Amino acid sequence: MPVNLEWKFEKPVATNRVLEQLESTLDVTLPMSYKLLVKQHNGARPRPNMIKMMNGNDRVIKTFLTVYPTKGGINDVLEWLGKQLPHKMVPFANDPFGNYFCFHYKTSKGEPSIVFWNHEKQQEEFMAHSFEEFIYNLTEKK
Repeated sequence: MPVNLEWKFEKPVATNRVLEQLESTLDVTLPMSYKLLVKQHNGARPRPNMIKMMNGNDRVIKTFLTVYPTKGGINDVLEWLGKQLPHKMVPFANDPFGNYFCFHYKTSKGEPSIVFWNHEKQQEEFMAHSFEEFIYNLTEKK
């Protein structure tokens, strides 16, 4: 993980057991770089927290969702969103306006891409080919 990120308001760090349960429940394999992050900074808020999209717009990350099955965690958000999210899309962070950054498992092979889910428009916007690229774009000096 990049060293130039600061993390605030961290929750209890993720354990292998919790991550395995989450993957089993969601029927996905989470990216290794994401698992490493939540083992250190689960449910935290990153600084810097702005990421530039490919279309030039900026998006703000409010917080990464906790991997624990608690209020505001990934499972809770998936239950709350119901069928709004397309199939095989898993939220992992939110913005201050009720939108979500998600893993998009378009195929069963390989790492998921990262998309921004705009809840008002009910549409996704591509952000990165991988979680590592997403984090790099967050920490890259603009």
